[in-house]
Amino acid sequence: MMKTVSVIIPFYSHIDWLYEAIESVLAQSYPIHEIILVNDGSKEDMTEFLKKYGDKIQYIYQENAGPATARNNGIKRATGDYIAFEDSDDIWLPTKIEKQIAFMEETSAKWSHVGFYYWWPETGKQVLVDSSRDYDDIFLQRHISTKIATPAVILDRSIYEEGEFFFPDKIRNGEDDQLYTKLSKHYRIALVQEPLLKVRMRGTNSQNHTIERFHLRVQNYNNWKADSFCNFQRFFYISKRLLTSWNYWDTSIYHCLSCYCLIAKSGNNIRVRTDKSNVAGLTQF
Repeated sequence: MMKTVSVIIPFYSHIDWLYEAIESVLAQSYPIHEIILVNDGSKEDMTEFLKKYGDKIQYIYQENAGPATARNNGIKRATGDYIAFEDSDDIWLPTKIEKQIAFMEETSAKWSHVGFYYWWPETGKQVLVDSSRDYDDIFLQRHISTKIATPAVILDRSIYEEGEFFFPDKIRNGEDDQLYTKLSKHYRIALVQEPLLKVRMRGTNSQNHTIERFHLRVQNYNNWKADSFCNFQRFFYISKRLLTSWNYWDTSIYHCLSCYCLIAKSGNNIRVRTDKSNVAGLTQF
C-alpha cells in the first residue's frame, strides 16, 4: 500500500510567495495526503488565498510564536506515514516527494533530505549546494559543517513513538539546526543527491544566513561539550572525510580545530553509539 505524506508549512509573511510554494506541493508527482498550513500570527490578508486553497489544505491559526511552534503544531496534527517540511517561500521540483519516499522505503531510513539550489528569482540565478557528504552517521559532522535545508527534509512519523523530536520552541532562528543535531544522534540520514528543491534567497539574507549559522554552530559546540555525546574516533573519522574534499578545506580546518579544543576541554566520560552496520547505501546520486 502506498505510504501517505503530510506536508507542513509555517507562514508569517509574503503571501505571494506562499502561492508559489503551495502550487509546487500540489504539482508533486506523488499524491499528497494532507497539507497543513500553520499561520503564525500573520497580519496579511488571507481571504483570497483561503478562497482558492481552503478545500485543499488544513488551515491552522496561532498567535505569533515562531516557526518552531508552528511546525510542532503541524507535526502534532499530521496523520501521514511521513512528514515533509516546506517553507512558504521555497519551491519543490515536481518529483521531489516521489523520489525521496521511494529511497526512504528502499533504505528503511527514518529521515532523509535531497539536494537543493540557492535561488535568486529576480535574476533567475541558481547555485547548486554541495551536500554530497551529508549522509549516514552525521552526528559529529553536524558540529562541523552540513548542508541540510528544512524544505529538503522528510521524517518517518514513527520516530515520534520513540522520542520527542520536536523543533525547540524557545528560539526563533536556527530551530531546525538543533533538531537535526538531535536526530543525527539517534538515526542515520539518507540523501537523494539530485537537486529537487529551490531555496529562495532574498535581499541580504545570503550573508545573514552565513553569520547566523556560525553563531548556531558555536551554540551546538557548547551543547555538545556539555552533553559529551561524541568521541575521538568519530571526530577524526568525520574530520578526515571532510578534509579530503577541497570544497571543505577552508571552513573545516577552523571547525575541526574548534571541535578538538572543546572535546579536549570537556574532560567528561564519552558516550558512543556502537552501530557498525553497513551504511554504503544511504546516498543516491
